[in-house]
Amino acid sequence: MKPAGSFSQLKSTARQNLAGNYMTFFLAIVTALGLSFAIDSILSWTAAPLLAGQGLFSMIAGLMVTFLVHSFVTVLQAGILYVSLNIARRSQATVGDVLLGFRYHPETAIAISLLTGLLRTVCTLPLYFAMDRIYALGLYDISGTGKTPSPLLAVSGFLAGLIAAAALDFLILYSYSQALFLYIDHQDYSALQCLQESRRLMKGRRIRYLMLNLSFLGYAALSVLSLGLGCIWTIPYYNVTCAEFYMELSGNYNGY
Repeated sequence: MKPAGSFSQLKSTARQNLAGNYMTFFLAIVTALGLSFAIDSILSWTAAPLLAGQGLFSMIAGLMVTFLVHSFVTVLQAGILYVSLNIARRSQATVGDVLLGFRYHPETAIAISLLTGLLRTVCTLPLYFAMDRIYALGLYDISGTGKTPSPLLAVSGFLAGLIAAAALDFLILYSYSQALFLYIDHQDYSALQCLQESRRLMKGRRIRYLMLNLSFLGYAALSVLSLGLGCIWTIPYYNVTCAEFYMELSGNYNGY
C-alpha cells in the first residue's frame, strides 16, 4: 500500500486520468439513469393494478417493486464504479462497462447494498425511538401531575439522540463504503467478505474519507448554481477521485 497522498494529489491524478474520458463517463451516467428510469416505469406500470389497492397485498406489491428497482440501481451503481476504476487505472473505459454487474454475480452487489442498509437501520432505529420518547416526555405531561417538563430538556435530548444516530450511521456507512469496489476487484468474494475487507481498509481512515467528500461541496454548489450543467464535470471528477482513494487503500493499481 502506498503512503496516503494529499487530497490535491488524488484530485490532480483524477483530472489527468479523466482527460479525454469525460464524455465516456457522462454517457455511462446517462445510460444508467435511462435504464433506471425505464425499469422503474415498467415495474410501476405492470404492478399498477396491485399498487392501487389497499391492504397487506398492496403493501407487499409495493415493497417488491421497491426492492426490484433498488436492486437494479445497485447493480448499475457497481457499473459506474467500474467505469471509474477503469479510468483511474488508465484502462480502456467504455459506456458498456456500466453493465458489468449484470455480467457476473449481481446478487453479490445486491446483497452488499441490502446488508449495509439493514445494518444501518437496525443500529440506528433504537436511537430514533429513544429520541422520540425523550421528545414526547419533555413536551407532554404523561404522569398525571399536571406539570409539563421543560421543552428545553426535550429538545436537548432530541438533538443528543440525533447526533448519536448520525454518528453511528456515519460509522457504518463509511466503514463499508469500499465494499462495491472490492466486489468489482474480487469476483470470488462473497458479500460478507467484501464488507469485512472494506471495514478493515477503512479502519482509522473514515475521517479522511469524510474530509475528501466534504472537499467537493464547493463543486456541488457550483453544479446547482449552473442548473445542473456542472454535474457533467463534477460527477466524473468525484467518482474517479473516489476510485483513486480506493486504489490507495487497497494498493491495487492493476488494470483489467
